[in-house]
Amino acid sequence: MGCTPKVPKIKSDLFPIIEKCLEKRKEKRYQSHNELLESFYKVASKLKITFPQPPSVTDDETARYFVLAQSLAALGKPGDALKSIDAYLAKNSRDPSAWLQKGIILLENYSSYKESIQCTLEAVRIDPFNSHAWNNLGLAYKNSGQFPLAIDAYRKGLDCDPYNTGCMMNLSIALIENGKPENAHAVLSIAIDVNPKKAQLWLNLGSTAKVLNRQPEAVKCFQKAIELNQKLTEGWRSLANILEESGKLPQALEILNEGIVNNPDDYAIRLDKARLLDKMGDHAEAIESFAETESLLISLTQKYPGNPNHWHNLGLIYLDRHISSLQIKPESGKPSATEKGIVCFSKVIEIDPNDSFALWTLARLYFDNHDTKRTVECCNKLLRYPQYLLGALSMKAQVLSFVGLYKEATEELQDFLRANPTCDSIWFVLAQIHEYHNNPSAALKCLQVCNNILSKSSNPNKQNMADVNQKIIEMKNMLKRQ
Repeated sequence: MGCTPKVPKIKSDLFPIIEKCLEKRKEKRYQSHNELLESFYKVASKLKITFPQPPSVTDDETARYFVLAQSLAALGKPGDALKSIDAYLAKNSRDPSAWLQKGIILLENYSSYKESIQCTLEAVRIDPFNSHAWNNLGLAYKNSGQFPLAIDAYRKGLDCDPYNTGCMMNLSIALIENGKPENAHAVLSIAIDVNPKKAQLWLNLGSTAKVLNRQPEAVKCFQKAIELNQKLTEGWRSLANILEESGKLPQALEILNEGIVNNPDDYAIRLDKARLLDKMGDHAEAIESFAETESLLISLTQKYPGNPNHWHNLGLIYLDRHISSLQIKPESGKPSATEKGIVCFSKVIEIDPNDSFALWTLARLYFDNHDTKRTVECCNKLLRYPQYLLGALSMKAQVLSFVGLYKEATEELQDFLRANPTCDSIWFVLAQIHEYHNNPSAALKCLQVCNNILSKSSNPNKQNMADVNQKIIEMKNMLKRQ
């Protein structure tokens, strides 16, 4: 600005605006934001693109609803927050921030992916240049299992703001889960160039390097993450884990102990220590470490009985105890680890009926505890959650099969397959049920369909194909013996 040469003309509808902004004489430039906006609106209209309209709040009472919704959500009262945001939107439906806020509440508190996606789509329809809205839309798509749409949303978020490292981080996670770790590594490397002091980025880059079998790089990244933030518990755990995998057990134990000093109230590091001590053969120390973890979480559930996270974490350690070599037979008359886990996750559901992970875990615990009725009840509730649909359907059919309801079990799966004929995992479960009821002919037909689906897949799972082919051989041998 203020230099003698004219601004070089470029072929763009925005050039007249740019040229006016760079005028040497102040009186020739835009004199107000509204005047500048008016020029942008004219260009947008000419190009037939949406230009976000600023929301107009009609009164203080309406504005209060939006602020109240944000406060209630932060206080852990999502139901009341939704009522407030709906009251705000009833009077001001053109505010993209309100639609975004509603989408976040639905996503984070209710796992209502479809509704969250609809709200966030409305936010980006009104304001297509909001990077944070595109980022949250990506999260909703990812959590509902729609990875290509999630990746596309994250990329649009980065088109709006190339320096949005949160968007880069989420894009990298989606790329890894979509089988593209090299692409994820490249994205995270750019993010770190933008914000080299963000510990979470170093942690994610380390995790990606580990997926790519670049162990030395992963170690350096984890070390950098905890150097930047000693409260980042996943950094300590990840570093200890990679040292453990490389056979450096004493060093891994040292890292976990240091992590506990810096994070004395974190249960996960203590549980990792218990597992590691058990692996090192120090069973007494392992049991003591586990008891410390259990005691810490029990005290938190007593202090904050209405906080579902503490019940969730306490339930998780019983799951770990249930499957590890730290299993301790309960004293006579005392509940088992499975029964304790059921109590914890039942409490989570009591506090938050929409916690799909707790419901899924509860179904598995009831299944392990041979409680047919409650397992089926949980599975029926899980059928509305896309990420648990196949698992819940399979578990329900298996339970029905085990209690002798062969016809009901197969009909349950066949109904689903009529609508989803290319779902190889359900064909495989159906084959297992036929085999369990000594019907190798029906099992073989299902396995052949399953094998055909897998062989036509663009990226078939080799282990799944091997399992199916092995089962086909077994069924053919059974038929020969009959």
